Amino acid sequence: MPAKSPVLVCRYADDPGPHHIHSHLSCELIYVRRGKALFTAGESRYTVGGGAVVVLSSLEDHSVTVLEEPYQRYFTMLSVAELEKQTGNPRLTAVFKNRPPGFRHVLTLPGGGERLEGIFAALLAEYSRPGAFSGELSAALIKELLILLCRANPAAFPSCAGPLYQKIEEAQRYLESHFTEPVSVAEIAGRAFLQADYFSRSFKEITGYTPKQYLTLLRLTYGCELLLQSGLAVQDIAVRCGFGDASSFIQAFKKRYGATPHQYRRQEGAAGLITGGGKGQK
Repeated sequence: MPAKSPVLVCRYADDPGPHHIHSHLSCELIYVRRGKALFTAGESRYTVGGGAVVVLSSLEDHSVTVLEEPYQRYFTMLSVAELEKQTGNPRLTAVFKNRPPGFRHVLTLPGGGERLEGIFAALLAEYSRPGAFSGELSAALIKELLILLCRANPAAFPSCAGPLYQKIEEAQRYLESHFTEPVSVAEIAGRAFLQADYFSRSFKEITGYTPKQYLTLLRLTYGCELLLQSGLAVQDIAVRCGFGDASSFIQAFKKRYGATPHQYRRQEGAAGLITGGGKGQK
């Protein structure tokens, strides 16, 4: 059976378009071909020009402000779980999941602009006109891209060696698969055979988040998608996301996004942003 493509969405755009703060459960690669833009990813801000690649995790709120037109870019949303299956190398996918101290979201390949653009153009072609083995070819193209970026930007691809890293990686996967269920830090630490305090410290050092923050962000990001892609009531969304009740969901949501779920749905829905579905413009 042909492998699934890790590419969920691939687009090329050259219009300025509206750019809203948002997040989604897929990870993302943006290649700026021409122009200049201000990227905000979490607490980090970057001025990005042509030839650079921006890497975004599934949990990072991000926005774009165009500084210089024409702003031409490719953007690709990815299933990292599918990519991990096909590449078999956790270090290459660590750039999407881990945020060690000093991490930079903007990666470059000195003198390799044409090669980068060729890879993104080929990804777009496979996405737009899939053929036999498109899933495998797309995965191979992304693997080539990540290898080139890793060689040029090794600090963004932290080493994945050692039993502790493997335990943290397993914990991440468990949270990503079970975040809608009742989950406790003590339970996950126990699964890794680690003391809860040590587990929490190690998890944060590697991923940039505490286990509790990671779990909450997974739930809130899913909540954003349901708010914009479904007509479910906030109470129902809270339960589906793993929150015990609507008030807990609303409190956590407002703390994260500065708006209630109702306000977010109204504001972002009116702006035409569909998170995770590829209809929003980058």
